[in-house]
Amino acid sequence: MLLRKPSAQALPLHALLSSIVAASLAGCSGQARGTDTLEDVDVGDPGPKQGSRIDLSTVDGSDRATATVPIVPVKERSAAVLHCNGLAASRVRGLNAAYAYDSLAYYSGRTDHARTPPDFELVELTGEPCATASDPAACEAEVEHARAQSASWWHYDDFFTSSWTLLLATSVKGPNPDALNRVVTEWFTQPGREAYVSRPLAARAADVDLPAPPPSDAGAPSPDAGDAQLTAPSDAGLPVVTIDYLDELTEFLGRIDTPNEAALIMFAHDRPIGCAMQMEGEDYVANGTWQISDCPITSQQFELRVTPDGTFSEVRVGLPSEGGGCIGRRPDGLCATAAAGARDASGAWLAHTAHLEAAAVLAFSLLEGELARLGAPEALLQRVRRAASEELVHAERVGQLARSRGAQPAAVVLRGRAQRSLLEIALENAVEGCVRECWGALCAHYQAHTAAAPDVRAVWRDIAAEETEHAQLSRDVAAWLEARLSRAERERVAAARAAAILTLRKELDAEVAPQLISELGLPSRETALLQFDALTSRLLASA
Repeated sequence: MLLRKPSAQALPLHALLSSIVAASLAGCSGQARGTDTLEDVDVGDPGPKQGSRIDLSTVDGSDRATATVPIVPVKERSAAVLHCNGLAASRVRGLNAAYAYDSLAYYSGRTDHARTPPDFELVELTGEPCATASDPAACEAEVEHARAQSASWWHYDDFFTSSWTLLLATSVKGPNPDALNRVVTEWFTQPGREAYVSRPLAARAADVDLPAPPPSDAGAPSPDAGDAQLTAPSDAGLPVVTIDYLDELTEFLGRIDTPNEAALIMFAHDRPIGCAMQMEGEDYVANGTWQISDCPITSQQFELRVTPDGTFSEVRVGLPSEGGGCIGRRPDGLCATAAAGARDASGAWLAHTAHLEAAAVLAFSLLEGELARLGAPEALLQRVRRAASEELVHAERVGQLARSRGAQPAAVVLRGRAQRSLLEIALENAVEGCVRECWGALCAHYQAHTAAAPDVRAVWRDIAAEETEHAQLSRDVAAWLEARLSRAERERVAAARAAAILTLRKELDAEVAPQLISELGLPSRETALLQFDALTSRLLASA
């Protein structure tokens, strides 16, 4: 592999970061690692049985008392066998639905905007579409219309694309077909479902002007929609049904009595799981790891539960796992992300890092326009444009690493903002560029040396060199901006930079999950603090 050589501007910074990494690696190489064993541990009595009488006392042993403490026995769990599609629970197999159908299909697609329906591609299919339809040709045409035009379960993958999934059944018969055929005449976010939109199927109503739904219940069919609503006698069934809503899904499934039905309910609550589940009594239980905080990047394991009536709940398991402070350049107005589904802490960390890399694309793109408005030289603008292009590649490559571990990078969403002043631009650049990007570059150099996963090591070798360029660019932008600031404004920028150093150090002063240290090469708490203190004394404090 040919490694990119640093540019003349970034060469001194590259050498400094490399020296800090080399010093920390050399300092750690001779440290003995402690081991924990259970060989000589006295586990003692296993504990009281249900209804036992035990002693309760104060810390100093006085005022002893006795009480009967009810001990609730832990319910036994057994493995629940899922039908799976690769590493994920199947969306269409292993169901015992309340409705009969010829076929059930699961489609997936991408689009460049959340309000544009994708061109769905079939992922899974069970049964034969339209096999018992009275008019197979019309039924097949309706299937094609749904595939090409409908919008169903939705989420962002990254800044540039959205991912959509579609559940579609044909020749559906059951107790209440109309409950599965809700018609929505507007295409917008449904109340209480912020990441969830739908549009009417109704190919045969294409030439009918559908009335707007009542404002009080935007997700319900209009009471006077008339022929625009695709209804059918209950004994005739429905030729094509898209399952777009949670209440439609629970109606379709009926009693939740198979693991894959429980997995579908979890998926509908934005908790897609892998291919593992347990039963506790009649409840279905699964585990997963999702991101819960941006700064520091923090993931949390959850236990998911679905009861036979379709009730979904989740509880946190263990302690949150912090993966270090935020790295990279975050644009002003960046909204917090939703939790990213992942099988483990590594996938969650990579998914959030891909999200931040995508945010940096937008940050540099916005910065270029602002610097151009302020009259910055073309050479500086070219470096900003190149940085945006490189961050796009970073987002794609890190996103691939995340997806290979079962995680999906979250959306980059910005709040609207007015035109910023020169001081506002300088403040953001000082915090996000001169502090956080410099740390991100140093961390990338360390990961390129220490990550146990070969695919991570290979990606971070390239990222380290380019993030060093971006860190130097931030320092050069700072110099250009500060030359145009007043003395009072320069003092405000210096104060913001000093505060950012303290904030980032506090974020780094937390234990890091062992998996992130070994697989991804993140520095441990002790190493990160030593490296950051060296970076601060040799670079950040004197910026």
